[in-house]
Amino acid sequence: MLVIALFVAVPTAVSLLIIFPKFQKWGIFLAMTFFIMTPKLWIQYFADHAYVKGTSQSFEICFLDFFVLIYLIVLLAKSDYKFKFFPPGTIFFFIFFAICLISCKNAPVGLYSAFEIYKFVKMFSLFVVMYNILLCYNCYDTVINGFACGIFINFLYALYQKYALGGYLIAGFMPHKNNAGMYLNVLMPVYLYIALNLKFKSQYKRFFYVAAFVASSGTIVFTQSRAAWGISALILFLIFSISMYRGVTRDKIIAICLLFVVLSLGLVKAYNTMYKRISVGNEAGTVGRKLLVENAVDMANKNFWGVGINNYTAVNTIENNYGDIFYKYANLSPDRNLGKVETVYLLTAAECGWIGLAAMLMWFFYYLIQGFISCFYYWKTNMSYLSIGITIGLLGAYLHSTLEWSLRFSQSFYLLMAVFAIIASLVYHRRHDTLRLRGK
Repeated sequence: MLVIALFVAVPTAVSLLIIFPKFQKWGIFLAMTFFIMTPKLWIQYFADHAYVKGTSQSFEICFLDFFVLIYLIVLLAKSDYKFKFFPPGTIFFFIFFAICLISCKNAPVGLYSAFEIYKFVKMFSLFVVMYNILLCYNCYDTVINGFACGIFINFLYALYQKYALGGYLIAGFMPHKNNAGMYLNVLMPVYLYIALNLKFKSQYKRFFYVAAFVASSGTIVFTQSRAAWGISALILFLIFSISMYRGVTRDKIIAICLLFVVLSLGLVKAYNTMYKRISVGNEAGTVGRKLLVENAVDMANKNFWGVGINNYTAVNTIENNYGDIFYKYANLSPDRNLGKVETVYLLTAAECGWIGLAAMLMWFFYYLIQGFISCFYYWKTNMSYLSIGITIGLLGAYLHSTLEWSLRFSQSFYLLMAVFAIIASLVYHRRHDTLRLRGK
């Protein structure tokens, strides 16, 4: 199958897109639509799911990797476009990637590190190709609308899971509710901002974005993820506040009131479930999370370069006993898989050392800072929806990551790199004044 895809499907797709260039944007739209479905559309090689539960458990190949390869070739073949291999912020990725490579020397299982290193290479490739796609085709609407269509399909699947299958913690196409909540919180503010602030000749377009917001926020409610609910509340507050600051209008007040009524009705309907989810705590789980924090900190303190990327669970043995976790955890079996510390920051510190965490933070926050700068630069232009919406979504993901490691899971990571590509492209246009902006 892989051989057929590489040597038949890819050359055929490249040839068709070059011969019929009008279909190139349609290819981008379809890829963005199916973006959210990556776990259902990938193949795994040398998978290890039995014991070690790393952020990567195999060499994964999904349709997005073929999308990247196809459009890399198409863009390189263009005579009227010069491909840019080093988008803004690339240096920070290289620094973090180099530290991840160094950490591999401490890894007890080199294959697990290879899984993650391979994933990082794929993610950087997606970042570079998406960056060039946005610059070449100026297709921001295509990307955002494609994501929205994927959210609609995911919402329908979530409804099926909840009402047809009787599910409780709904994740849609995601493997876990926490992944789903974080993922949708990144995109949801874009559609809400558009619905509240952009003017449309046709109200059908506004309805499309309102529907995308309702579908994303509705799925977040279904996940029963308390962290995702909290981040959603913060996002709603920020978007509503910014929208009112931009100007109070009758249509905006009506829209906000309607959204408030819809959300209130949803809250009333799901009140019992949400109250139970918030009020009924899991004492054992809370103790476990605290012990894993101590466990991860001890790893980072004792290993300057960390224990090896993607080897957190592999080193958690009774012989190492980081943070004395095997003595503190009641009834803990010596052969038990402890799982991972539930924050991407301490997970990275444990696997790559404190220096690795610092490098990752530089990489992450470069794009957040550039996003905030873009918010001010594009404030009075037709691109404000993207700069403001995507920056608030990214902020939400970073905050959520203090409680989850989901950002390093492949599906969330792909979206993160697409967001980085969007922000990097806005940086390029800002520096070169190459984007035609209305209202500037």
